[in-house]
Amino acid sequence: MIRDVNRSVLCLFPEKVINGLEEFRRRYIINPGRDVPFHVTLQDNFLLPNEIDESAIKKLKRIAGNTPVFEFCAKPLSSFPTSKVLYLSPSPVTPIERLTTTTAKNI
Repeated sequence: MIRDVNRSVLCLFPEKVINGLEEFRRRYIINPGRDVPFHVTLQDNFLLPNEIDESAIKKLKRIAGNTPVFEFCAKPLSSFPTSKVLYLSPSPVTPIERLTTTTAKNI
């Protein structure tokens, strides 16, 4: 039996507008995924929607409050071969790895 379960995803969204990104997405991404805003996935499948309670929210706020703002470049452009989903690799990766590790330990 296959059970379809919707899960939540923790993502990092840019604070500032990234010039040219939306135009690029509209031109080159030809699937419904182009409507998903630019983001960095930090932790996927970490909680079911009904598991997001006040305790989880407090932990996320604590992590966000203790994480300094950081900048990174996202390149080169690549795609997953089976889905054709485009992605950019962050550089430097260390701040994102640190945030992902902190999040995984605290959720």
